[in-house]
Amino acid sequence: MEAKRGSEGSLNPAASQSRMVMALGLLVVLGLLAWFTIDPSATLHVHGYQSSLVSIQDRDIELRWIPELLLGMFGFRIVMAHLRARLESRQSRES
Repeated sequence: MEAKRGSEGSLNPAASQSRMVMALGLLVVLGLLAWFTIDPSATLHVHGYQSSLVSIQDRDIELRWIPELLLGMFGFRIVMAHLRARLESRQSRES
């Protein structure tokens, strides 16, 4: 029984270009849904902090940026896993 290979001949499914594009597309759709469904006036007040080295002033952060940040981190992780899998499959073919 032969294992199913990705589009580049790798055993790792993260090496598949089409899977990466689909996952990033889904993250973009989720990001757009989050952006347009969260009210722009919804804010989170962050209290300032002051020490001898660091000084941060009080500010309001729009809540709609929090899911965008999380989805962006997932996207970064997907791209890094894809690049690592491609590099590993290229190294295994060379040896």
